[in-house]
Amino acid sequence: MSIGFLRISTYASAVKANVIIGIMVTASHNPKEYNGYKGYDETGCQLIDLKNNILIDEISKIDDILSFKFTGNETLIETL
Repeated sequence: MSIGFLRISTYASAVKANVIIGIMVTASHNPKEYNGYKGYDETGCQLIDLKNNILIDEISKIDDILSFKFTGNETLIETL
């Protein structure tokens, strides 16, 4: 399901509705080091350090994002 572009507060509410984790890719009109992601847990709150570090560890295992192949259960992934 895709619902297009959302404000951050709307996204957090959507995550809280029925997910384990939500990840929003962010971009900025500022220099590229300000681009990144925001992670939200099942309560709609931004990830705390422990959960965020787990996510960072998993992302850092990806050598080449263009050749990344998802090997999990695709039915558990939903695009908002």
